[in-house]
Amino acid sequence: MSVAAAVAWTLAIMLFAVSVWLRRQRRRRSRRPSIVPPLRPGGSAAPKPSEALVWINADGTARELTAAEKNYVDTEFSPFDGARPYIKSRYAQRNGWGELSGYVQRKEVPDGIPIGPAPPDAPVVGYTPQQAADAIRDLIRKHHPN
Repeated sequence: MSVAAAVAWTLAIMLFAVSVWLRRQRRRRSRRPSIVPPLRPGGSAAPKPSEALVWINADGTARELTAAEKNYVDTEFSPFDGARPYIKSRYAQRNGWGELSGYVQRKEVPDGIPIGPAPPDAPVVGYTPQQAADAIRDLIRKHHPN
């Protein structure tokens, strides 16, 4: 009977110790501040991605983003959207083709690399209807010499 009582008391003490430990862990977690990123549209202090990112060229130089790129990185994407921009976690990280090019946080650019200005926007080349017809006619003549 004394062995059974010792086992019961040991089990009771162990369960009590586990419950105290779990309570302490729960209290510790509740005291930690929750880390929730601030939402941009609500006027928070978080910078827009276009302000925090730069473009790294294939040769390793850095430059500011163009207006089109700023619009692209500021667009809200689903985490499961394959068209969302990929942002490198560090400067030296290479893309799938083995190049350095890609978006990276401005603070990740090494000190010795200057950040150049964005290239000028390419002018939109518009065809007049006559120019489009001439281009089609030239293609037809080129591929069908009859």
